Amino acid sequence: MRHALFDAMRPRDPRDAVRARSAFAMLLALLESRDDYRVAVRDALIGLFESRREVSFFTDAGILPSSGFFSELSRRIGNHVLPAVPDRTSFKDCVRLVFHEPDDDVWLHQIRAEERARLWMLLALHEGADRAKRDGLTLALLEAMQILATRIAALGVEPELVQS
Repeated sequence: MRHALFDAMRPRDPRDAVRARSAFAMLLALLESRDDYRVAVRDALIGLFESRREVSFFTDAGILPSSGFFSELSRRIGNHVLPAVPDRTSFKDCVRLVFHEPDDDVWLHQIRAEERARLWMLLALHEGADRAKRDGLTLALLEAMQILATRIAALGVEPELVQS
């Protein structure tokens, strides 16, 4: 997984909104001026989605595990002492390899939503992906929605919620 682009864009101070926006603006200007770069970035992103398992990325982000407090605590301490080897077939692990700094979310949030939307419009993923690739991502999203719906339904029968 190549992450040199984001390493180059990452400001030294993650709260430096000017540098974060400036680096992102330079990326947008480069992609707007060079079709070959835009196509290369688009194809790399499509390839990332195509060759990775993304269902767990869509279903597990921000959701606490169902394990107990002490088992989760021991798992986290164990992962801190001996970190798990990243699975390069997992989309979630690939995203962690690209955004590997603990404060990456800080500088990414400095970039305005309009600028992020402009990036996605420039990449025009629908132009580069053939029907089979789009269908694969659609199926992954549908599977993720089914898993989330099942989890939500299961929460409805938790004793703590039923008693309230």
